[in-house]
Amino acid sequence: MNISRFPCDFRPADPTGSNGPLAQVDSNTTRIEFVLGAGSMGVPGLVPGQVYYVNVRNWQPLTGSISCDPATGRCDAFMDVTVPR
Repeated sequence: MNISRFPCDFRPADPTGSNGPLAQVDSNTTRIEFVLGAGSMGVPGLVPGQVYYVNVRNWQPLTGSISCDPATGRCDAFMDVTVPR
């Protein structure tokens, strides 16, 4: 899963967002932390008013295959967003 300025962006992560997703994690349970505004201390920053995408794919590293159904063109996932108070 990653957060990117582009849909279907599965390039290696680039914390600046210029050449890839701002943040990326690989696991069946993932967590990405971010801040609004300028990033700091390794935490990517998301600029208010910009569009960002959460890209998810079910990739099997042992076989190099993607197990999502190609007929639907998507992988379903549950996502929670915790907003600071």
